[in-house]
Amino acid sequence: MDQPLKSIRKSIFPINFYQINIKENDDLKTKFLDKIIRSYTENQIPPPSGWTTNKIHTSFGSDYMNNFVFSENDFPKELYYSYVNDYVMQDDWVGVIPDFWYNCYIDGDHQERHNHCNPSTANPHFSAIHYLSFDKNRHEPVTFCDPLGALRCLSVELERINNPNQFCPEIEEGDLIVFPSYLDHFVKPSIKTPDYPRVTLSFNFHIEMYGNQS
Repeated sequence: MDQPLKSIRKSIFPINFYQINIKENDDLKTKFLDKIIRSYTENQIPPPSGWTTNKIHTSFGSDYMNNFVFSENDFPKELYYSYVNDYVMQDDWVGVIPDFWYNCYIDGDHQERHNHCNPSTANPHFSAIHYLSFDKNRHEPVTFCDPLGALRCLSVELERINNPNQFCPEIEEGDLIVFPSYLDHFVKPSIKTPDYPRVTLSFNFHIEMYGNQS
């Protein structure tokens, strides 16, 4: 058989994941961490409706909980905008952060598999997690799930691509990770760490203009 003029084998349509370490992390810990830990103790509010975990402390969807920590709306939106602008976006863009929240894990807390798509509102394009307080030797990072995982058993070609069904990044305290909002993810239960809680600040953002597209 004659050799072809060209033969290419290439994985296509990758999912971009971004990881940045925030130099202002110590200042943010000083400003917010004690309030978040106090909220864990004083505000025994169950998780939002529809969440299947009963073992997490979160301010998601709660103005009261967010106001308990972020007085006068001082969630660091502008700081996050600057990091997204410098390290994630590669073109002129305009975006908004429509919602933000904190999660605090002390007593073996965890979160079930989920994504941040919400058909009842304008779906965000990206989501972010900032690891404000994190001990990589004792705490669990986020685990992402391959959106094509359920299809691999149906395709010989996909099975030959050496992609795991899950991805667990190596996290350092102060890391900010950014990922597509449709990507399923979860947090495994950590051991109890009352001396050093696992605390994250999270937000979604919606892109209103990118380059010359709006």
